[in-house]
Amino acid sequence: METVPELDIWADPAERKVFRRLMGEKGSVNSFEITLRTKQGNIVPCLISGRTIEIEGVSHIISVVADISQIRLGEAELRRAKEFVEIVFNSMHDAMAIINVDGLVIVDAK
Repeated sequence: METVPELDIWADPAERKVFRRLMGEKGSVNSFEITLRTKQGNIVPCLISGRTIEIEGVSHIISVVADISQIRLGEAELRRAKEFVEIVFNSMHDAMAIINVDGLVIVDAK
């Protein structure tokens, strides 16, 4: 059986140190953002949650990791779309507004 450092899955060893420190201080950590390395060597953004448990008097960390790469890609696409809309909106010479269904002006270019 390999140890976590031997698996070499933590892309940034400093993140592992912070996670372990938080686990030691709190006994559990929820949704801590990290970057892990796959077997193929790809770097993947993830969220890790963990809890310290005791088995036969020995402390262990049980954790769950979720790949959030698709979420990050979606966020980047949303940022690009927002920047595009702002460029178009700000380049207009005519008055234009975006108003929600309640009549609240969200963006106003004059």
